[in-house]
Amino acid sequence: MRFTKMNGAGNDFIILNNMEERIDFSLFPAIARTLCHRRLSIGADGLMVVEKSLQGGDYRMLFYNSDGSTGEMCGNGARCICRYGYETGLAGEVQRVETPSGLVTGRRLDRRNYRVRLTDPSVIRLDYPLEAQEIQRVSLNYLSGLLLRAAGLEGTGYTKYLEGLRRTLPVITDIGMMDSRGSLYRSGERSPYDSLLRDYAALQYNNSFDGDKKLESFFSRQAAGKAERDEPQAGKHT
Repeated sequence: MRFTKMNGAGNDFIILNNMEERIDFSLFPAIARTLCHRRLSIGADGLMVVEKSLQGGDYRMLFYNSDGSTGEMCGNGARCICRYGYETGLAGEVQRVETPSGLVTGRRLDRRNYRVRLTDPSVIRLDYPLEAQEIQRVSLNYLSGLLLRAAGLEGTGYTKYLEGLRRTLPVITDIGMMDSRGSLYRSGERSPYDSLLRDYAALQYNNSFDGDKKLESFFSRQAAGKAERDEPQAGKHT
């Protein structure tokens, strides 16, 4: 398997061209956890996978955090992927990259520097008062839902699903997880939560790869009401 290691402003990434490697999508969460593990493997903040365009861009980029969870976009990663796209002949000096969060435009400034225009924000609120909260144990995969809740914004079915998952497994990382009772489990170790983790992985796969089969009402804020009715009950797993 061929890979490229790049960094942007201190964030480092592993890039795989899946148009050449042809790896099954279901394997990428485990590949990200394995390859991104520092000291025991290559080590990186995330894995970026290059795929064929689906919506008229030069190519498509899929992003995985080091714990194997999917992400929509990373600014530093976008600049890295644009340099990769130019230097491997996937795109010219101006390129359009398809991401889960929308179309990102990249521009080559010189041999080492690239500029990207990220997708437009959907919500802008200035000087918005937030009530301070302290959560002692939580992993980054839950951050978006916590921020929406703190801002008093309606979440999606998916963020509400994650809230239920967090009550059972407040920490999920590339090296293991911790349940609400404080019990620790290493990655790959059998646990009472194997079925719950498979459901979580299936939703991440659907969000990133299922195309026309994607549960739009579940992942879209505009359809949050319907998504709430269809929400999988993560919090009911014990």
